[in-house]
Amino acid sequence: MQDRSQSPPITNMILFAVLFLSILVGYQWVMHQFFPPRPQVANAPNEPEKDEDKAEGGKDKKDAGADKKKASADAKLIGEAATKTTSGTGQTTPKTDKLAVPKAGQGNDKNDKNDNDKNDNNKKKDEAKKGDGKKDDGKPPASQKKEPTEWITLGSVDPDPSNPYRMLVTLGNRGASVARIELSSTRYRDLEDRGGYIGHLVVEADGKANDKQRGCLVQVVGDGTPAKLAGIKKEDRILTVNGKEVDDAESFETALGKTKPDKSVELTIQRDGRPLPGPLTVKLIRRPLEVIRPERSTPQIFSTKGPFDDAVLDPRDPDRNSPLCLLTTLQEVDGDKLLPSDDPKAKMFDELNQELKGVELRQANWTVVEHDGEHAVFRREVPAFHLEVTKTYRLVKVDGDPAVDRDARAYHLELSLSVKNKDKAAHSIAYRLDGPNGLPREGFWYAYSSKVGIQGDAGLRDVVYQLTHAEVNMVPCSELKDKLSANMVESAAFSDLNRPKFFGVDAQYFASALIPDPETTSSAIDRAVAVRLGHVHEQLPKLTNASFRLLSKSATLKPDESITHHYELFAGPKRTALLSTYGLEGTVYYGWPIFRMVAVPMTKIVDFFYGIVHNYGLAIIMLTIVVRLAMFPLSRKQALNAQTMQKLQPEIKRIAEKYKKDAEGRTRAQQELFNSHNYNPLSGCLPLFIQMPIFLGLYRSLQVNVELRDAALFSHGIRWCSNLAAPDMFFNWSAFMPDGVNNGIGFPWFPLLGGMFGLGPYFNLLPMFTLGLFIVQQKVMMPPPADEQAAAQMKMMNYVMILMGFMFFKVAAGLCIYFIASTLWGLGERRFLPKAIKAGSDGNNDGIGSSPRIQRSPDADNAAARRKMRRGKK
Repeated sequence: MQDRSQSPPITNMILFAVLFLSILVGYQWVMHQFFPPRPQVANAPNEPEKDEDKAEGGKDKKDAGADKKKASADAKLIGEAATKTTSGTGQTTPKTDKLAVPKAGQGNDKNDKNDNDKNDNNKKKDEAKKGDGKKDDGKPPASQKKEPTEWITLGSVDPDPSNPYRMLVTLGNRGASVARIELSSTRYRDLEDRGGYIGHLVVEADGKANDKQRGCLVQVVGDGTPAKLAGIKKEDRILTVNGKEVDDAESFETALGKTKPDKSVELTIQRDGRPLPGPLTVKLIRRPLEVIRPERSTPQIFSTKGPFDDAVLDPRDPDRNSPLCLLTTLQEVDGDKLLPSDDPKAKMFDELNQELKGVELRQANWTVVEHDGEHAVFRREVPAFHLEVTKTYRLVKVDGDPAVDRDARAYHLELSLSVKNKDKAAHSIAYRLDGPNGLPREGFWYAYSSKVGIQGDAGLRDVVYQLTHAEVNMVPCSELKDKLSANMVESAAFSDLNRPKFFGVDAQYFASALIPDPETTSSAIDRAVAVRLGHVHEQLPKLTNASFRLLSKSATLKPDESITHHYELFAGPKRTALLSTYGLEGTVYYGWPIFRMVAVPMTKIVDFFYGIVHNYGLAIIMLTIVVRLAMFPLSRKQALNAQTMQKLQPEIKRIAEKYKKDAEGRTRAQQELFNSHNYNPLSGCLPLFIQMPIFLGLYRSLQVNVELRDAALFSHGIRWCSNLAAPDMFFNWSAFMPDGVNNGIGFPWFPLLGGMFGLGPYFNLLPMFTLGLFIVQQKVMMPPPADEQAAAQMKMMNYVMILMGFMFFKVAAGLCIYFIASTLWGLGERRFLPKAIKAGSDGNNDGIGSSPRIQRSPDADNAAARRKMRRGKK
């Protein structure tokens, strides 16, 4: 009899799809009615951000304005921080607001003069109110030469395997800082910017404030970039791109955003005030991965206002970015210390950039003493205390054959920091050194990582550290959501036998760590503090840009005496073999030990197959075949048990009718029936239990193994399946989907709903195909329902499958490939197994059915055969 309680699965899916679309449309209408969208001023590169919009919820406009004035006044105490120095000239332009960015050609001499007068008056008032921590001898401190802003590069980004440098480093004399680190290997490329790459020619806001010349002024040209190979030089001015005029740096990058790798562009260049005789042809490449880069203080969250791939990921104005890396200042001079602000409403800019009176190191332009392609020396005087601070960077190159040694110890900068006392009196000093920040936050809408030592939710960039005789520990960026800093390790935890080993920022596939020299520097560190850079999105705290700050112990310097500390700045991929050369292997974390026991061998097997077929998609399929072959005896037993269960259905129905009101008797009778036919109801779950660790191991491997990142199934020329560690991204549906679906935000009243319906800006095909195969496999492998209860359970399974579709929608493409290959293999196995025999179809029914078993003798069989032959002759 046909069971009418079941409905076709396609009908359930159609009804669910209609219901889902109705919810989305209704939600979008409600949100537009009650929560109209605000203008997205954060997307405008040349408009100032409003700090009052990011103030606490209970603050009104008056309080926000007062705080803004206070922050502006405090910022003017930081000497060079109140003056914006432009590239290529010694002229300076007063800065009226720390977030205001003047466009090229929009300078105003009258306003500049008024601002200078205001700055001078404010400085005089502040100097009258505050002491400098030193006795006044009646002599003003010696003035320093105003240094122009300068950007220089070390290393090369040339993808040639013979390139001895693993990265291209951009340094700036503003704070003697690290602005950007790009990896040269073609294996590590940017996942989100799919446009052509010419090189980062602009680091900060373009040009001089009073410069009315059009075009994009080139501030720096790195070795190995297409711009360098084409002959573009520093101080050149780019006038056109493919015949289209360029007004400034913003329009230049907008024009490049429409290009593609491996394509060529023609540039019109002006050099020394004269245009070059002909256009330069530059062949673009794919953008390298930047382990460190300038980042907007308020991260841009994707919305339907523009395409996902064209989002501004790298704004150039440092005043609207988080601070640059490895900034240094003096923490203590002669007992006068920098202390954290006691004001809970203190501005982030003031807290991060505070300095002692008379010390101007973080925002000031240092003197570039010397530099070449491998090293650079920066120096800055502190006239108020007659101190001299020197920072030396040296890039290490591969010692050997770069094409052979993939894990050569060449992914780091050597940093030497020295302080010299040039006074006639002794001074006790201590310094603070900021760590790296701006690590990749790629795939924020699908990425999930499990990290060691996490007590709360892991973010995309967390602070990690390790002592000599301790395990790796971590401070999640989510812990910095409501505060600017948090103590990591107190000085009491340090000892001669338990010195700090490293401090770093850990991303999903990359890490950047500061490694103090164990002989000269480890024992000199007094404290380590995790700091938050930039603001926090309420629903996406895992995007928080986190870093750390090291505070040294106080040291007394006699006249002409100096101290020098040495560090290594690692910035590279999280390859276990590479990390072990730096002592950072503890940052690779697969989760619980059982996951690591499975994930590590599976990773090695996949890498082995990749060495044969040179395609990770095929390697995953080959891994699936190995797993299914090893499980074939169990899979065969599972299929035979399913057939046995199908043949037992009539007898099970009879038992259910007989013991309709006796549940205990029904269970006992069913158990006797199963024992008589050697059937175990739980045997069908055994293959699932065995495959579960394999599934979780592969899932962890895709999250951790950097080799699977950016591994394409077909080619990088198409977006679909171009990264097996991410969803397949079949097509971009963001233009007609609400923001809550595109980025997972917009459901503040129910965050769980945002996590479920935040499917991302792309429609993914492989999860839907995987879900369809699951449903087909369920219909083929599962026996028909024996009663109404079983029918209801099967119907519930259909809805569970739809729920799994939401859960699997953002699963990595590599994991979907494993499921698809495994399911197809299981369906193929089914065809080679004996078909199910319906009860009563012939005499050999194994006693299943309403008729008792009849034993037939061989003579009876022979007689039946002879009668059949006689009927055939007639």
